[in-house]
Amino acid sequence: MQLKRSVDETSVVTSSCYQNRKENKVAKNVKEPLDLLERDIDKLHVDLVRSGKIIDGMQNAIDKLRFNGHNPPTDKTRDLAPVRRPVVPANDVDDGCVFSGSASGKSANVKMLDMFDVMPFDNINGGAWKQGWDVRYDDTAFEKEPLNVFVVPHSHNDPGWIKTLDQYYTQQTRHILDNVVDALAVDKNRKFIWAEMSYLSMWWKEADEKRKKLVLEQLSNGQLEIVTGGWVMNDEANTHYYAMLDQMIEGHQWIEKNLGSAIKPMAGWAIDPFGHTPTMAYLLRRMGFHSMLIQRTHYQVKKHLGKEKNLEFMWRQNWDHGSSTDMFCHMMPFYSYDIPHTCGPDPKICCQFDFRRLPGGGISCPWRVPPIRIDDSNVASRAKLLLDQYKKKAQLYRSNVLFVPLGDDFRYETTFETHEQYTNYQGQFGTLSDYFNALWKTTGTEPGGHPKGFPALSGDFYTYADRDDHYWSGYYTSRPFYKNMDRALESQHRAAEIIFSLAESHARHHGSSSFAVEQLYGLLTNARRNLGLFQHHDGITGTAKDFVVVDYATRMLQSLKDMQQVIQDSAHFLLTSDKSRYRTPDRVLPPLKFGESRQAQDSMPTKEVLTLSNTPRAVVFYNSLTTEREQLVSLHVSDPAAMVSDSGGKEVPSQVNLWWDHRNRISTAKYELVFVAKVAPLGVTTYFVSSGLGAKLSECSSITEYNTNRNPEKPRKEFAHRVKEPGSESIFLENDNLKVEFESLRGLLKSITDKQDGSVTSVAIDFVSYGTKASGDRSGAYLFLPDGPAQAHGLGEQVTVYVSKGKLMQEVRVALPNVVHVVRLYSVAGPEGLTLDIENKVDIRNQVNKELVMRVKSSVRNGGREYYTDLNGFQMQKRKTLDKIPIQANFYPIPSMAFLQDKSTRLTLLSAQSNGVAGLHEGELQVVLDRRLYQDDNRGLGQGVTDNKVTPVNFRLVVQRFKSPHEPDGIPLAYPSLLGHRLLHHLNHPLFTLVTPAQSVDSENLLTDFESFQSSLPNDVFMVNLRSIGDKQRPRPSGEALLVLHRLGYDCNFECKCLATTSKGQVKLNHLFKDLSIDKLQSTSLTMLHDYQELDPSSPLNVEPMELYSYKMRLK
Repeated sequence: MQLKRSVDETSVVTSSCYQNRKENKVAKNVKEPLDLLERDIDKLHVDLVRSGKIIDGMQNAIDKLRFNGHNPPTDKTRDLAPVRRPVVPANDVDDGCVFSGSASGKSANVKMLDMFDVMPFDNINGGAWKQGWDVRYDDTAFEKEPLNVFVVPHSHNDPGWIKTLDQYYTQQTRHILDNVVDALAVDKNRKFIWAEMSYLSMWWKEADEKRKKLVLEQLSNGQLEIVTGGWVMNDEANTHYYAMLDQMIEGHQWIEKNLGSAIKPMAGWAIDPFGHTPTMAYLLRRMGFHSMLIQRTHYQVKKHLGKEKNLEFMWRQNWDHGSSTDMFCHMMPFYSYDIPHTCGPDPKICCQFDFRRLPGGGISCPWRVPPIRIDDSNVASRAKLLLDQYKKKAQLYRSNVLFVPLGDDFRYETTFETHEQYTNYQGQFGTLSDYFNALWKTTGTEPGGHPKGFPALSGDFYTYADRDDHYWSGYYTSRPFYKNMDRALESQHRAAEIIFSLAESHARHHGSSSFAVEQLYGLLTNARRNLGLFQHHDGITGTAKDFVVVDYATRMLQSLKDMQQVIQDSAHFLLTSDKSRYRTPDRVLPPLKFGESRQAQDSMPTKEVLTLSNTPRAVVFYNSLTTEREQLVSLHVSDPAAMVSDSGGKEVPSQVNLWWDHRNRISTAKYELVFVAKVAPLGVTTYFVSSGLGAKLSECSSITEYNTNRNPEKPRKEFAHRVKEPGSESIFLENDNLKVEFESLRGLLKSITDKQDGSVTSVAIDFVSYGTKASGDRSGAYLFLPDGPAQAHGLGEQVTVYVSKGKLMQEVRVALPNVVHVVRLYSVAGPEGLTLDIENKVDIRNQVNKELVMRVKSSVRNGGREYYTDLNGFQMQKRKTLDKIPIQANFYPIPSMAFLQDKSTRLTLLSAQSNGVAGLHEGELQVVLDRRLYQDDNRGLGQGVTDNKVTPVNFRLVVQRFKSPHEPDGIPLAYPSLLGHRLLHHLNHPLFTLVTPAQSVDSENLLTDFESFQSSLPNDVFMVNLRSIGDKQRPRPSGEALLVLHRLGYDCNFECKCLATTSKGQVKLNHLFKDLSIDKLQSTSLTMLHDYQELDPSSPLNVEPMELYSYKMRLK
């Protein structure tokens, strides 16, 4: 890169993108190479490419019409063949046990888990590069191989942080996009990259036709590149893969609809998420991307990798038995993505080449040496100074191609900066793909391929520290109320997407024009975007200003209400007996109404209280999973005398419990009615609730109260009630599978006995808390800086323990300081009877600088304090507690699951929301429930976290025995059991309850049941989504839906007879849907960027463990 004019010391060449790309080779099977099959597939691919050219010609003609006679924008990477996964022949059947039983995770050159063992974490002062070393180079090396430098202008635009999305857009982002588009139009050599489609979509709505045309030209000629192309740059620690993928789909679909099908993002750009997950690398790879870039990793990791020139690598999934998941990744080497920390190791020098910091720019260099405008008198000396930094930075990488970003948060906001940056640098701007393409050309590698000599790396990059002992493990838990709300929206959004797609298909099938397709699809679209917005790395992380959090939550609340409308309207349509005569329901008094609601963005959901009478009230349950469920459901009723009947009028067993308010006081206004509902896969089933006169199978639970109070609160006479002295005896809950012991003094869990083999596992739950450092840097929204080990919380305070027992469920309930803690055991056949439900209602609003933790201490002897946490609900990663790093460094994200195990036993904790977790001692898990902090932690937020709410933090606890002794194997991953998978799906995707009005206007016209499937999908196949695809021209569905499937990887060393049916590598869609047939089935990349082959619906789909698959499907 040169300044102003050429300098003899530099030789800069322009990169050109590869125009063609060979199809990815078929990856090796777990057992043996499939060479013959590979050649056949390559031949088939050639034929498909020829056919694809015909289709492309038709698409180009359409695009030309769309763009008013002009050629559509093109992308230099358009002709790159999409990345394809390994193909497994139909006769190669694996029930999943061969896969999970074969060693993986050892083939990578760099294993992050092992690297943490050997890294010193010494934090030595490296001089100018404080966290590195004094980088030196041999100047003669550049004579043979001159540097090829790409300066890449960018602007990082947070969709909410210090300001709301709308405030940022109005005040800054709108002007940034205006300035950049205009500047690129002045000089074709200028380049720019953009990541956030949320902002681009807002700008596109109001941009004039002239600027829209310029954008299309700039995308076409390579001046402007869309990187990643998601709705946001998502957080990678707390997010679930469902939401990560969905916001990417929304961004990519917006691009296709508005910018043309030729624009396909190919490179990932993640400069600000606080740590990085291999799940993101996998998703990008399966979207058809060829490369990615990351920035925020532990400073010691950057130093360690930089010493070995391993900052660029093929990121490989631990579970990959070959290399089909390899994703080329560039890690930036220094402290930040701002200009002072990106040109080279010395920020004092690099800051001098941030020309926004010239006088008049509004900001200056902290090192007190300002930039100077480049002119004829100084260009040589300034170029020499900058080139020295470039050469030093190049010593950290393996090629002569150098990436130099030029930007920061909300840069290019003013015409002053835009002009100064583009005029003081000249000649060799590039985009992210320009850099990667030049790298591949230099190394003689196909785009996305593995350059010779570059390492393969496996593992993740948690927990992140940017300096000293400042570990960013606090945000794993910050604002847990909204983390929980996020999961509720994910669940309802997924359920709404699926049932709407089914209803829309049936509406077309029956020729019904009254089903409100366009209106409901509009609600789905807004929910996709609101859910996507919250995945932003300052949204779900809990690291935004209070009023910005309220803005996120208000959007989520509206989408929760909208998804409830989609579900209730779609269910009503599907239950309509004559769908051709269906009429849009009354909005004031809908025939089906969602059974719970939230009054405000910061309130917990409340269930509707059903007033009982002799007239049966219909209650409808919707199962959004693809397997049949027999599950305990809960309703709130006005009276304890209740009766439940199934859709055939037959009474079913039921139990009535007392209801406690949020202060753990007995309510006389409502009661809890529970019974077992049986609902078909993707099915809707009706039960009837009425006054209990004549009920034979309903009973009220009995209450035992452990209380020293002489005047205990007494329930109604229907509930048998007795009082006992606390500590006088152990409490036992028991069903056919488990016997669970609690101590009665505080009502906390002690042990779990498996009644099948008599084994007893000590499992003790208690609550502890962390403070923060008394001086210096202290905990805040991002950082966890404790004042020492956790301390016992609330010991010595007198509490009342309530034990409720009935034939369907039993529970122990206690109101401890700052948390109402409830543990339930269900007497239900199948998976539900093999787990403990743990419900915590947390309220720490009276605390100061405290973090409340639920601690699980067990007799499981996990050697080396090794345990496992999930990454994004997608895969498990082994963790090791290390003494050489501080407490806060040993906390990791747990979006949904953690487990520890020894030779005989596995203890699994399933989470309904993301939290921070640690296994600091053998047999132990600590889960942070909430944190209240009164100071800023100096990461830009400018405030503490004091907007705490009464927060639900819920879990499930499972203890399982291995079928045979389980020996440690040194592998950095493990797989959940099928039972663990199923219970997690039940936790995250509950049965949805819809109630009818007291006087239903058209219930006589409704069916009592609707079944989507002829049979369940296999237990190891999860339907991630069935997402209606938008019409290219109008805001309505196209009639096609995106089917996303995930074949689960699972550990076969556990008995689970209730989940015996697995896919054995095949999914049969033909005849799966009742009353509908598959008219079209086409394999695509995950977000539909690339269409693959048309499939025969009558042939089974071949699916591999751990893999995600997307298919465009049309039902008729």
